[in-house]
Amino acid sequence: MNVKNLQIKIQEVFIPFLLVAVGIFLSYGTFRWVFDVKFGTIPLKENLLDFWIPGVLTLIIILVFLRRRVRILKVRGKNDNGHFLYQFPMLFAILIPLFLGQDYLLKSAYELKEVFSVSEIATLSNEKYFKVQKFTVNQPASAAYVTSRVSGRNNKDLDIELYLACPFKLSDNIWYGVRYSKN
Repeated sequence: MNVKNLQIKIQEVFIPFLLVAVGIFLSYGTFRWVFDVKFGTIPLKENLLDFWIPGVLTLIIILVFLRRRVRILKVRGKNDNGHFLYQFPMLFAILIPLFLGQDYLLKSAYELKEVFSVSEIATLSNEKYFKVQKFTVNQPASAAYVTSRVSGRNNKDLDIELYLACPFKLSDNIWYGVRYSKN
C-alpha cells in the first residue's frame, strides 16, 4: 500500500466518517436535550428515544452519506458484499457512544433538588431527583419485588435484590423507592 493510496482513503472515507459521527452526536444530542429535557414536548417512550430512533437514524445516514465512499476501498467479497462489512464497524462506532451519550445526557440534565416536604415536589414538574428533608410514607400501600439468581464461578454465589416502593402520604403519584442487594 503506497502513501498516496492511504491518503486518498483517509481523505475520502475516514474524514467524512468522522464528520458524520460528530454531526450525529451533536445534532441528536442537541435535539434530545432541547425537545425532551428542556421543554418535555416529545411524548415517546424512553427506549424509542434511547435506542430505536438513534439506531435507525444512524443506519440511514451511513447508508446515504457513506455508502459510496466505502466503495473506494477495494474489498473482495461474494457478490460484491465486502463493502457491507465495512459499514457495520462504522455503524457500531457511532451507535455505542450515541447510546451511552443518551444515558449520560439524561442523568446530567437533572440536578438533585433539595426540598423540605413532599408537597413542594408537585411544583417542580420539570425535575426528576429530589432530596426530601421531612416525609412520611403510606406503608400499607407499599409494594415489594424480590429477584434472585445464581452467579459466580460454578454458581457459588446467590444474588438477591429487593425493590421497595412506598407512596408518600398526602400525595397521589409521588413514590419513595429503595433497592437493597445482597450477595
